[in-house]
Amino acid sequence: MKRGWSVLCGRGQDSGLPRIGGAASRRCSAFVATRLVEGTSVPEGMCQDAIPSAVAAPAVASGMPDGAALHRRTIRDAVNELGIELAQDVPLWPPDVFAVVASVLQRSGTYRHAVTRWPPGEQEPDTWAKEMTELGEKWGSAWSRHGAAPPEVVRWWSVLQSAADLPVDELPSGTNVVEACLLLLAAADEACKGVGVVDDAARYDDFRMRALELLAGEPGPSSLCERVDKSRGIVLPKMHTPQSGLSVRSLSHNLAFCIPGEVTPRWDVAPAPLGKASLNLLLLPWPLEVVPSQFRPNKGHLSNMDEDAFRFFTCEAKARPAYDDRVAVLMTEAERLVGRVDALVFPELALHRGDAVRLARRFDKVVVGGEGSASDTETGDPGTNLAVIAVPTVNEVYRSEQHKHHRWRLDERQIGQYGLGSQLDPNRSWWEHIELPERQVRFWCLDGWLTFCVLICEDLARQEPVAPVVRAVGPNLVIALVMDGPQLGGRWTSRYATVLAEDPGSSVLALTSFGMVDLSRASGNPPSRVVALWKDGTGGAPREISLEPGAEGVILCLTQKDVKEWTADGRHDDYASGYLLLNGVHQVRPNGAERSG
Repeated sequence: MKRGWSVLCGRGQDSGLPRIGGAASRRCSAFVATRLVEGTSVPEGMCQDAIPSAVAAPAVASGMPDGAALHRRTIRDAVNELGIELAQDVPLWPPDVFAVVASVLQRSGTYRHAVTRWPPGEQEPDTWAKEMTELGEKWGSAWSRHGAAPPEVVRWWSVLQSAADLPVDELPSGTNVVEACLLLLAAADEACKGVGVVDDAARYDDFRMRALELLAGEPGPSSLCERVDKSRGIVLPKMHTPQSGLSVRSLSHNLAFCIPGEVTPRWDVAPAPLGKASLNLLLLPWPLEVVPSQFRPNKGHLSNMDEDAFRFFTCEAKARPAYDDRVAVLMTEAERLVGRVDALVFPELALHRGDAVRLARRFDKVVVGGEGSASDTETGDPGTNLAVIAVPTVNEVYRSEQHKHHRWRLDERQIGQYGLGSQLDPNRSWWEHIELPERQVRFWCLDGWLTFCVLICEDLARQEPVAPVVRAVGPNLVIALVMDGPQLGGRWTSRYATVLAEDPGSSVLALTSFGMVDLSRASGNPPSRVVALWKDGTGGAPREISLEPGAEGVILCLTQKDVKEWTADGRHDDYASGYLLLNGVHQVRPNGAERSG
């Protein structure tokens, strides 16, 4: 054993040097840790207080050989963990390379170099950006021809290979390794313009069709990668680049890197008969009546829950005839008002099982809504609460579902707000008794300019674990289906909608039922008829949307605005980013009397 190590193991008090503590000790500890990792000796006399337990203890316990260094994650480790052998040739498929370098840049934090001194080589920014666009096109073309990656890509990959043994957390921001990572990321991003969407220009493109095949792959999450293990890294298409702040998401227009976690993202593509760069949504804030007797206690099977403090509740839908005839009347009136309807949107728990597909098939419209079932009083089995998306195509109706991630908790204030005291004891907190299966978030691409996702009530408010995936993709539209009171600009839906509107730039629609709005009597607030809230992704104040007396639905007329977005490294997307803006609100009454707002 080296003499320096024996001093660290307790002989420091014999050296005649004073023992140190506080900030001086922390500095000393950092010095010792560095010397140990480098495999060099520690100066004689270094005191016991200087040994970080995380460094010293494992070395003694594991019987490490004299002078051995603790292993730290290197670039080779970071790349190999994704399922890619760094020593091999650069992958030809751009999303695989994107995953590798995005992972390295995110782990090291060195993506910030893109806003300190960039582009490299004293190039003019416009010239460099144009070269990246051309290189991306060459790379995509090389894949389609089964050729080799462009020489620039090969050269930058070799720089990464040469630094294989460099610890990721010591990657200096100004080195050629970081430059190579940023250049590879930009080239891969440019090679993937239009991936994940279907429009007339991309329908017969082999590169983009391969991307769609990969995204449709089962089981597990969708990912654009061919060789990167989906349990280690995911790459998804991207609709918006955040225009404020700085993260690795700031560096790409077309691709999003996600670290796999407890939320499984799925990418669904089904071309729908939409208007060209406009969207008319028929909001149906049903049921129009909700009564306290629909809320009732339910026991459940959670034996570790303190029943003096917590209980389960369920909400049972009232018996009703099928919605078909009511929808038909409102559809006729809505089409008279605005010419066409593209989609029907219902709030949380508004639909019975089978409603969405049946309505989509009958009216040939996209249907988005909340579906569920009450928990079983006799067996104690939980109920369900999920979002359903039904998209009609030429031959069939595609249906997907996404279960709610978080249970609703009713407290004393909310029990009073909704007048539920006769059903639920306000001295306890009441948890929604629903099953919690695997968490998913589904992104639906209906056209080259429209990708949306759906969140259910608490899933908008509880940012984890779904928000990082939503922010990475940046869908054009986020629809929040809620079972809540009035959707006022000062309430929680407005706050969280504003977060997503600012980063990544998604427009947000929140919709509740008029029955819940009418049931709500919040202290100090007058009665309200506000059933929905809209927040543009381009800014501005949230807009409250009311259901006027006599109306049973509301039409939102949305138009697309093309905006030029920039990456942090100075590339723009040539106005390829579409923002949905609210440009019309129309009340729909069964008797045809209409007023607009």
